[in-house]
Amino acid sequence: MRDIRVLYVIDSLRAGGAERVLYNTVEYFRESGLPVRPEIALLYDGGYLSEELRLTGIPVHELGLRKKYALAGFTKLRKLLEEREYDLIHVHLFPASWYAAFLPVPRKRWKWVYTEHSVHNRRREFPLLRPVEAFVYRKFDRIVAVSRNVREGLLAWIPGLEGKTSVIPNGVKLPEKTVSRAEARKRLGLDVDGFLLLYAGRLEPMKGLDVLIRALAGVKVGRFLCLIAGDGPLKERLKALAAELGLEPTVRFLGFRRDVELLMDAADLLVMPSLWEGLPMVLLEAMARFRPAIATRVGGVPELIEDGISGWLVEPGDPDALRERILNALAHREELDEMGRKARMKIAADYSISSTAQRLLDLYGELLLRKESRTEAERR
Repeated sequence: MRDIRVLYVIDSLRAGGAERVLYNTVEYFRESGLPVRPEIALLYDGGYLSEELRLTGIPVHELGLRKKYALAGFTKLRKLLEEREYDLIHVHLFPASWYAAFLPVPRKRWKWVYTEHSVHNRRREFPLLRPVEAFVYRKFDRIVAVSRNVREGLLAWIPGLEGKTSVIPNGVKLPEKTVSRAEARKRLGLDVDGFLLLYAGRLEPMKGLDVLIRALAGVKVGRFLCLIAGDGPLKERLKALAAELGLEPTVRFLGFRRDVELLMDAADLLVMPSLWEGLPMVLLEAMARFRPAIATRVGGVPELIEDGISGWLVEPGDPDALRERILNALAHREELDEMGRKARMKIAADYSISSTAQRLLDLYGELLLRKESRTEAERR
């Protein structure tokens, strides 16, 4: 098979789950020698992940749009497609999806793929947008949903996409080695023997962090610390809530961190109180590092966590239920290592980047074979 030239289109490569999915995918294609030649087009600025990819030799094109919606986006993206040779365009996130769908180009020159990452977005709150959304999704030859739940949510919003929508989950690298919990804590200057709960992700409404903080108000134990690693628009409000509830000694806001893997190795348990999700990368990464999690029963999370076996599931928006699970984990700390091993086994079996990248390659090959067969038939 000759190399497949793929242009990935996304808003930016700043910290986020979809961004990390794309980074993992193209980096694996580069390292593995699979016949995919990836390039990336960013609507806006780059972010630290784009710099890391450039250092590996993967072309990253920044379109540099100054507004979320800009006519220049169509001009710049069309110019890129016309100047470089691609077989397939693979799009992630909104508004990249709309830019790609409304792009004034001869679409049959390329195959078009879109990855749906979440069960919810604000556009689904406005029924008048449904016809526009239907037009957008139907412009793609294939839609990839990151979980069964995400696929079901999309089909409920836009019926009739069943034949072109398949599930390929997010994939993560399986680390061959991790740092011991004690060593990780020494490097971070943390209590070696205390209980450490970790949240890693954006500080925004959908992540349910106010629920977590209210839950922690009822956790009255010694040598307990919750680290919140990440940044976002709710940071100051959440810090004020923690202070109001007297949690300043217990909850520590770390801001944006590049050493999240080390924080995972240091933690006893990941917590993910999201109100909705697709298939969260931070959960996959923690489980790959032998860490169980307490997470809400949203999106594709129940496909990952077997409740009471490789972690715990709670209902979203319920601080009392979340507090109860945290206290239960504290009371049964000796069980966490075994739960972590089972979490790792789940990721190794179903969510390794080698498996998901191969499934993407198979999808690309199938689409291009159909294109070549159709072209050959037209020539006859």
